[in-house]
This record gives sequence, structure tokens and C-alpha cells, in this order.
Amino acid sequence: MKDSIQKNIANQINNRVIPRWEWRTFGSEFPKAEKFLSSLPYDTIKESEEIYILSKNSNENCKIRNSLMDIKIIEQTNPDGLELWKPVLKASFPLSFEIVRLILRTLHVRKPLAMRDHYTHHQFLNEIVASNPKLSLVDVKKKRRCYTLEGAEVELSELQVGNQSVKTIAVESEKPQNVQKVLKLLELDNLPNTNYIKALKKMKRH
Repeated sequence: MKDSIQKNIANQINNRVIPRWEWRTFGSEFPKAEKFLSSLPYDTIKESEEIYILSKNSNENCKIRNSLMDIKIIEQTNPDGLELWKPVLKASFPLSFEIVRLILRTLHVRKPLAMRDHYTHHQFLNEIVASNPKLSLVDVKKKRRCYTLEGAEVELSELQVGNQSVKTIAVESEKPQNVQKVLKLLELDNLPNTNYIKALKKMKRH
């Protein structure tokens, strides 16, 4: 049993994933960037309903999407303000004790005194997240239009966060210079980089 759990963790946490430099901004509209992108063919449109787990002690990205627990962590921030994000977990439910412990370490909160061997989606949200005063949940509906431009991936997304509607544009690449090149093309390089977790925490305060 122990060996099978360890193998499961090894399969779910892939340290060979190459981190990507990311930049993102939020707002009601981005006229110049949207006009530029509308002239390009998009790669795909993705719609999803996601649950973000916010921690008062951490700004790492933990969310549930497509019934998978998904975690990315920031490895560094460069002088231009770009953030290097590395995916460290994609795990299906039920989550093992070891996976839940990893999630709580990432969120910088203590684990409960008594824990199950495995957690269903419902058990995890109610027994682990809802019971911890340092954690909160945010439901986010997304419609993402995805492009490829200058060696980078670009997303123009419409979000519904509670009763708030907002747009976000993101640019990411393994090479930071590709991100900077696209930001100049879209005339977004004068805006600060704001990741999802920071933006959602700000929305919750208003």
C-alpha cells in the first residue's frame, strides 16, 4: 500500500516540468491589446469553472480545475517583474494523505490533528479548507481565448468572480525575452504584473 501511494505521488509530481515566465494584468478592458489580438487567429477557446484556494500565509497558486488539484509555485521574480512559475502537482480525487499534506505545506498552514488516509472532493473542501481560518475558497468561471505570438502563449480571458466581471490578459513563455516582446507589441509593458492569487485576494477585500 505504501509503495503504491509513493508511486502515485511520483507520477503526479513531475519535477522535469520546465518553469515558465508569466505576466498578467486585470481590468475592465484593454482596447489596444484586444484590437491587436482580434486580428490574429486564435488557437482555442476554453471554458472552465475553477475553485481557487487562498491562504493568508501564502501566494502560491492552488486551484481545482477539471476535477484535478492543480498547484503552481513561484520560483523567482526577475528585474522586469516577470514571475517564474513551476507546476508541481496535478492530482485527481480522492487525494491521498501525503498529497493533502503537500498542499497544506504549500499553503503554509498546519495540518489537522486527525486526518483521513484519503479525501474526496467534498471532504477536502469541507474538512481541510473550510475548517481552517487561514484558508478561503473563491469560485471563478473562465472563458479563455488562447493565442501563440512571438514564441509565447497569450490568453485573453473573461472572468466571473462572484458578482464581479473582469478581464485578464496573460503572456507566458519559457524565455522571458519572448514575454517582453509580446508585451511591447500589445502595448501592455507599462502595466504591473499581477498574478491570479494577488488579484483574487484584492477582489475579496472589495
